[in-house]
Amino acid sequence: MNIDSLSLSAHKFYGPKGIGVLYLRDGVKFRKYLNGGHQERNRRAGTENVAGIVGLAKALTIAYENLEENNNRTIELRNYFINEIKKI
Repeated sequence: MNIDSLSLSAHKFYGPKGIGVLYLRDGVKFRKYLNGGHQERNRRAGTENVAGIVGLAKALTIAYENLEENNNRTIELRNYFINEIKKI
């Protein structure tokens, strides 16, 4: 997909609040803003939220398994709203 960086918040796909994902393509420079431990390849300080990570992974798996169904529902909703606006 030619993505340099991507961030996701788990609660946007029904995962737990307070946990997210940061994807960085190899070679992308990243400057941390919190000093401390050397977790996550020295990109962040603090202890990993293991329970949150597991919950995020499960929510992402469920979202992926239902991707086609969710996309079809979104298309239906989009078409419904467009048609209703046209009526007005």
